[in-house]
Amino acid sequence: MYLEDSDEFYLARDIDKFFIDWKNSSTHKALKVVGARQVGKTTSIKNFAKNNYKHIIYLDLEDIPGAAFAKYIKTCSDSVTKVLPEYFESKGIPFTNDKDTIIIFDEIQKDEAVWKLIRPINVYLKCDLIVTGSALSITDGWFQPAGNAMTVRMHTMSFLEFIESKNPKSRHFYESNRIFNLNEKQKIWYTREFLNYCNVGGYPAAVKAYLEGRDYKEELKEILEILKNELTNIKDPLAMKKCIEDAYPKIIEFMVKEKKGDKNLLEHLTKSLKENDSSLSITKFEVNTVIRWLREADVISVIDGFNLAN
Repeated sequence: MYLEDSDEFYLARDIDKFFIDWKNSSTHKALKVVGARQVGKTTSIKNFAKNNYKHIIYLDLEDIPGAAFAKYIKTCSDSVTKVLPEYFESKGIPFTNDKDTIIIFDEIQKDEAVWKLIRPINVYLKCDLIVTGSALSITDGWFQPAGNAMTVRMHTMSFLEFIESKNPKSRHFYESNRIFNLNEKQKIWYTREFLNYCNVGGYPAAVKAYLEGRDYKEELKEILEILKNELTNIKDPLAMKKCIEDAYPKIIEFMVKEKKGDKNLLEHLTKSLKENDSSLSITKFEVNTVIRWLREADVISVIDGFNLAN
């Protein structure tokens, strides 16, 4: 539950400033950080908490301590102002009900009972609260704490974040001058770095591997497996993973051909997958599941919204 100390190299992200503005806001709303797996949500949240709070309570509902907390909450009928301090005290966790304390619920989509704590914590406690998870669309059918929480979406690293990770001054210089005011040598450097960015991508683990001289392609393979393994709760996960592997290059092909996106993506993708493998028995519903998964993984949304003319 404690936030472990770490000297691990942190990649600065644009969301860091948003966190500071949120903390200093007078509205005191809970913060919901959404985004696909592996984009850096937890790392950025932990870094922000470590640098801005005296007491940090971190609960990952996929881990045993987080699951135990969720189970405990379901057995309690007392108010949150009594339950939380008593629970944390019983676990030897420092808790003060003030702005020096932050509670972080990670993978909150795993338990509706913990999700329902957002509103009472925001209303009755003075400490700050951040909730996050990689599949928060699951919570769409749950009670929504409207008015008690604000939402921010986090994506993979942008090109500007990428060059900042190599040299903070290079980003400031680029933003100040833009491409029109760069000399030939500078243009060559930024062009080379943009090509590197296109190869490495914006997943922080891959960028970190690249910066440390490790094999970033292996990191990308591991990330893809992590993303695909989220489909293990589907009836036939192996078939769906195979469908994703076939669908991914097809979607890129469609997006390149249709610069403003493919409005008939579901129909075109279903037809193309069947033509590609005549033995594949797949329905539009299953293809739509894959498309939805790719959107939640921030794949289609990024490609679909990218203007190739720019």
